[in-house]
Amino acid sequence: MGCGIIAEVQNGVWVRQEIAQDHPISLGGHCCKGSDMIDMVRSHVRLKYPMKKENGEWKRISYEQALSEIGEKLAAYRKENPESVMFLGSAKLNNEQAYYIRKFAAFLELIM
Repeated sequence: MGCGIIAEVQNGVWVRQEIAQDHPISLGGHCCKGSDMIDMVRSHVRLKYPMKKENGEWKRISYEQALSEIGEKLAAYRKENPESVMFLGSAKLNNEQAYYIRKFAAFLELIM
């Protein structure tokens, strides 16, 4: 998302938004992703914390546990077979998202 928005939050809930007229990139413009952001954040299907599937059921885990387990698995892939990991983008990604996916893959030394 490259457009600037100003979110109004009341009691921890995003209640409305407006266009940031002085945003240095969008210069007061508003894209469809930006206009949908409030709905995405308030969605009833949005994940709000890490989840792990155990015995066919999803359970909530801590961020520390999630990051530790993911880090261990990525380190093992990197050591044993880095070509087994693929990063997949889409035409729906914006430049910033694609850039950070590539940077993340390079940081993990999982790209040639």
